[in-house]
Amino acid sequence: MDMKTIVKNENGMALLISIMFLIVLSVLIASLFSSSVYELYSGHRYQDSQASFFTAETGVRMAMNDSAIWGQGAAPELLATTPAGFSNSSFSSVLQEGDTRWKTPAGQSGGYTCKYYIEYLRANGVTHFYRITSEGSNNSGSVRKQIQMVVNSDF
Repeated sequence: MDMKTIVKNENGMALLISIMFLIVLSVLIASLFSSSVYELYSGHRYQDSQASFFTAETGVRMAMNDSAIWGQGAAPELLATTPAGFSNSSFSSVLQEGDTRWKTPAGQSGGYTCKYYIEYLRANGVTHFYRITSEGSNNSGSVRKQIQMVVNSDF
């Protein structure tokens, strides 16, 4: 067999090129699939984050309208019994998960829950200052957002 015969023999070359093309195509498809899964996961986490934030904002609104705290005709810190979700003193840090001073309103649905507590800060004459801390989270607890707001009320 001489060298010209070996070079002209192209048997199996089409198969080799096809297999290499399929390997390259498989790598591209795998990377696109991986990228799509990551984007889907990121989008879901973003939705959970936004929904938890708005649930925390709802908790602030619920705290501001809590008749058990504000509807007693007097400043909450002056009541004989301290309402649930209210503290007469400010905390040095945010309450941890499981602390009994959190107030979780009943009747929440939709996969997200909020809880809140209110701290008395100080009074300046008839104006009283309070800090509301609210936390919204998804039911698995994997995404949490907290909001703090200082409000005042005249009594």
